Amino acid sequence: MIRKDTLHFLSTLPRLFNTTDLQKLHGSPSIFLNRAIKKGLVKRIIRGTYLNILKCEMSGRWPDIAEIACHIRSPSYVSAEWAMNYRGLLLQVPYACTAVTLVHGRRKIIPYGHLYVEYSLIKKDLFFGFRYERELNASIAIPEKALLDTIYLRRRVPCEDELELDALNQKILQEMSFRYPKSVQNKVARLIRWNPATD
Repeated sequence: MIRKDTLHFLSTLPRLFNTTDLQKLHGSPSIFLNRAIKKGLVKRIIRGTYLNILKCEMSGRWPDIAEIACHIRSPSYVSAEWAMNYRGLLLQVPYACTAVTLVHGRRKIIPYGHLYVEYSLIKKDLFFGFRYERELNASIAIPEKALLDTIYLRRRVPCEDELELDALNQKILQEMSFRYPKSVQNKVARLIRWNPATD
């Protein structure tokens, strides 16, 4: 049987919470967590980060993987193929949610259900070009930045024959590309040259 005080306490915590959030509110956080996990009220995503299953069920809202990615490691924003799909640039639905971050971490890949979060470090001067999306509670790269990040991280134009290039603004793409290495600029120039209608 689940105690009323446990249910009340979990209802005050957000859908995603960290051990530090718990330490501020509970005298014995590790004991509380172990019990809540055993009872299926909380799920451990990664050490120090937890999913409040009770709160999700109460609200009927479960966090998107993009929210989880940005919550685990901050500052970060979702980019590459995941953002390209979200912005309508790529129809293929990827299995990996790539989060671009400035923060080093021990784990680069974190599984979540049948998907996984993949973290990629980026230089501070390339940490731009994203918007906070309220419906996801996460920051997502704009289409042009998502494409540039993918070329930069993968060293190639991804799924070139499947890209919905109408989703791109050619001027923004070119201007942003100048902040990247020459190899990225050259690939962008070739893409635009082959697809002059992109705007």
